Amino acid sequence: MRISVTTRNALNSLVTLGEAETVNALLEEFITQKLESLRPDQQRTYDIINGVATKRDNV
Repeated sequence: MRISVTTRNALNSLVTLGEAETVNALLEEFITQKLESLRPDQQRTYDIINGVATKRDNV
């Protein structure tokens, strides 16, 4: 997966400002915030999709 140069620059700028230790930590924070805002049905669907992707990656 690739991200745009604009997105990369924005993430790196936020890390440079001290908003997170790393880009990965910043993304994890964003993902956590988004997951917490999902409706229960969306959460169940996310869990299924993420579970399939995780199993695929572990093969």
